[in-house]
Formats: sequence, C-alpha cells, structure tokens
Amino acid sequence: MRNARSAVARWRSAKVASASSSAAPPTLAARTSRSCQRRRRSDRLPVATDVSRWNARTYCSRPPTHVGGYRANPFDVSSRFLYLGRPVAGVSIQVKDLRVDYDETTAVRDLSLEVPAGTVYGLVGPNGAGKTTTLKALATMLEPTYGEIRINGMDALKEREKVRPIIGFMPDYSPVYSDLTVWEYLDLYASAYKLRGEAKRKRIDDSLAQAWLNEKRDSMIESLSHGMQQRLVLAKTLLHDPQVLFLDEPANGLDPIGRIELRNILRDLGQQGRAVIVSSHILTELSDFCNAMGIMERGVLVLSGSIEEIRKRFATRTELYIELFGNLTALDLVLKDYPKVASITRSGKRWEVSFTGDEQETANLLRFLHDQKLCVVSFHRPEKNMEDIFLESGVKGVS
Repeated sequence: MRNARSAVARWRSAKVASASSSAAPPTLAARTSRSCQRRRRSDRLPVATDVSRWNARTYCSRPPTHVGGYRANPFDVSSRFLYLGRPVAGVSIQVKDLRVDYDETTAVRDLSLEVPAGTVYGLVGPNGAGKTTTLKALATMLEPTYGEIRINGMDALKEREKVRPIIGFMPDYSPVYSDLTVWEYLDLYASAYKLRGEAKRKRIDDSLAQAWLNEKRDSMIESLSHGMQQRLVLAKTLLHDPQVLFLDEPANGLDPIGRIELRNILRDLGQQGRAVIVSSHILTELSDFCNAMGIMERGVLVLSGSIEEIRKRFATRTELYIELFGNLTALDLVLKDYPKVASITRSGKRWEVSFTGDEQETANLLRFLHDQKLCVVSFHRPEKNMEDIFLESGVKGVS
C-alpha cells in the first residue's frame, strides 16, 4: 500500500513538471498542475481500497474539453442532450413468489412482478414496507429465502456473475469522495469496471451526459449541491452501461429543481429501452414519469400494474365540469335521471357532475346535452392523479 501511494505521489510530481513545460495551452496546463497539487497528499486516496489495483496514470488523467451535451435548463423538457444512449431490446425483470426473512421477521412476502424493457416502474410504500430489501434481492446483493428472479431471461440466483454486469444499483445513501473532481471520481470507478483507454473515456463522457453533469466535469465534488451529488452517484451507476437499473430513494433530500432534473433523467433512461425500478415513500415523486407502479405494505405488494391499468381499475368515478350559456338551471333537470350520474352541484355558471361512466359514455353524455338544445360553453373531464386513485382504492401508507 505504502509503495503504491509513493508511486502515485511520484507520478503526480512528474505530471506537474511535464505539464508546466509542455506545449499545451497555459490555461489547461495551469489547471492540470493546480488539480494535481491539490490532491498530492496520499491520505486523499481511498484508504479502504487496495490502491495497488489502480493504474496511477489513469487515476489522475484529465479528459479533453467537452462542448455541449447537457441540458442547461431543467424545466426545458423539449430540449434533449446530445447523448441518447444505445437502445436496449428484450430486457425485462421477472420476479415470482419472492420471500425474504430476517430471523423471525418476514421483510418481503410472496412478491411477483414483471417489468418489461423501456418501463420505469415506481415502487411506493412507507418506510419499513420492504422496498430496499426487494431492490437488494433483485440486484443480487441479498440472498432471498426463496423465489425466482430472472433478468433478461437469466436466473439471477444461479447465474449471478452473468447477471451483475447488466445491473446497476443505486443505494439510498452512497458516500462520495469530496476531495476529488467529478471526472476523477468517475475515472476511479470506471477502472474498477476494468474500463481502459478510449472506451473508459467514452463511458465517462456518456455517463456525465446522461446525468446532466458535463458542465461540472472538472468541479470538486465538495462544491456540488446535494442534488448534483445524487446525479453524480447516478452517473457512477451508469458507468458500465447497465440495461437494468434499481434505484433506491434517489430523490431523498432533493429540492424541487433537483426533483425535476431527476424526473426527466429517469424518463430519458426509460425511453432508451432500459428497465428501471425506482423506489420512494412519496407517491407524487413517481406518478409523473413512471409507466407502471406498485404499492408495498408490510412486505406485501398489494397493488401493481401499468398506470393505464390502475386508472381503469380504480378510477370508477370522475368529476365533469360543465358551463352553460343561457338557462343555467336546465342542466339539473336534464341530467336528474341520466344513467351513471351520481350527483350534480352548481357553483355560479359552472356545474360539477359526478359521473361513473367511461370515456365513451362521457362522449355520449356530451352528445345528449347537445341534443337537448343546451348551449355548452365548456365541458371538462380532468384526469385523476394517481394519489387520488390510490386513496380511493383504500390502499394505506400512500403519501
């Protein structure tokens, strides 16, 4: 260990000297020199790791200046960063009868689900519901009591060494080395994945682009906001280009802008064809960008399905907002005995009609009002949000 650290220190000293005398632009040489001098102390290397495994020259290598490739405005959903990732086809997560016991406590009980490629699946539940245990079991980090887990058709329990290279796991808390730059941090982990040369450089560039961190590639990690550090951990998770992602509470502690950025990043990952499971104890964090969702309570997956399936199953009643011109009292008389009209209330010129029909029956209702010679100024059928649907379904533990 001591020899390895000495070698790193000697190499850094040599790099400082060569950088000062090279023909590179003064700004780049000065920046490289200052960067290496800041990190000359050997105690800034990760002491828990066998440093001799790392290639010292690779450890402090500097990337070429990268132009563009990131979305500057987190609210600008229409713009796209340059790197869109390679499409991943045919990947899915299949789980059957998964159970995880801790001594006499059952953390996960008989869980079954399937997540096709291109799906962002939101796993929601209160703290202690079993979400983290589930994700660790799916990521082959925890041995289940029994059950079946298949990743891309492979048995994750029997073929772990084949499955792990296509899996990315982001824990709810992941420490970072604050005295490294963003590039050096990713460079360190890329070496752990045995990436070398141009292939490593490209994967770091791609991961930075996917996590919207290109403009921070040379920044010290300690200068990053909490949201940016979360995105850095996500970039690290994407380094080996995983086809399946398990993200445990990635929005924890983020401010509103950080949540918007993360939401758009995860939506992009799903559009690239990856299968993603992301957990949270807050439903509203996930309902805006997930294709499918599941609710966990006390280790049991009590509800699961695509967003559309859940809406059809539980959105049994919707509110119609109707505004008339002319005879404002006529609507009450016309709809008094109309099928599937549960209640009618009036507020000024607008009527609120509680209706249990589907979309086709809603269209028939509008046609009926026209046939009754009513002058309809506005007719609005708002889509219920997932929080309202889950609350009406009687599922507990949703916030």
